[in-house]
Amino acid sequence: MTTLKPNARLRAEGWHAVRPMLGVTLLVCLIASLPSLLSQLLTMGLQNETLRLSLAWQAGTLSENALFLRVQQLLTSPEMIRNYLIMLVLWLVTPVLDLGWRAYVLKLLRGEEAGLADVLSRAGIFLRAVGHTILLALYVVLWMLPGTLCTSLAVWFTAQGNQALAGLFSLASSVLTIWLGLRAALRVSLSACRLADRPESRAREALRWSRTAMARPPRSLQMLSMILLFILLDAVVGWMAAVLPLPDAVSIILSMIASLVISVWMTSSVCAFYENMRELEEAALQPPSPDDPSSMELPKSHFTAE
Repeated sequence: MTTLKPNARLRAEGWHAVRPMLGVTLLVCLIASLPSLLSQLLTMGLQNETLRLSLAWQAGTLSENALFLRVQQLLTSPEMIRNYLIMLVLWLVTPVLDLGWRAYVLKLLRGEEAGLADVLSRAGIFLRAVGHTILLALYVVLWMLPGTLCTSLAVWFTAQGNQALAGLFSLASSVLTIWLGLRAALRVSLSACRLADRPESRAREALRWSRTAMARPPRSLQMLSMILLFILLDAVVGWMAAVLPLPDAVSIILSMIASLVISVWMTSSVCAFYENMRELEEAALQPPSPDDPSSMELPKSHFTAE
């Protein structure tokens, strides 16, 4: 009987699937992550320039009016507008590459032949991939609205001078935003895998499938513990690369390679989790065998929500 696999087994299955083609897999992961990395570099350039102007204002070498004028010129300069357009293109390309990356990992998990070209295998559903990203963000943001409402109330009570209620609503805002946002993100965490696996389905169908598969709290907690473990591992590796007596360039390169390997392992583990959920769904849809004595008990489906 198909059951929910523990995280240790899912991590082992994920690593076992990508290890024989680790070099190609790292390259595919790097290609899929390249738009996000380039966007971060462009954003860092803007932040550095803004920080430089802010430090000049604090040092007294730039007046407040001059600071406002320089920032306005910076944000409306032709170079910055070009960066905005580049970031928009990168944002539009990212969902397609991410789905192709997950489709590549799913092929490895199933023992199918996979190659570098699979990263572009979902280019045919470009609009669906972008729509899925927008729906995903809207779903999480809507779940976080109670926390936003508490933030507004905290600001209002602060303006009224009621510090007690302002502190209470501020605390409620933090708790609700984190809890509801995290809960919503976990509920739809498998939608990208579903859309990568079933490119003919709609984005809403992938989200609905993920919400159903992750409806039970133990499954969301298992996914959360898996992701937190990889985040902690990445933080530890980054700290070790920083404290070791190595040249800065070597330390940065080693940290990037280690982060890439951890990202590959995490994605393969999440895809293995998706495979487990898909197997549970197929097992729930199969008619009970008359030769199986347990089929007379008609147990509740392992896939459907409680």
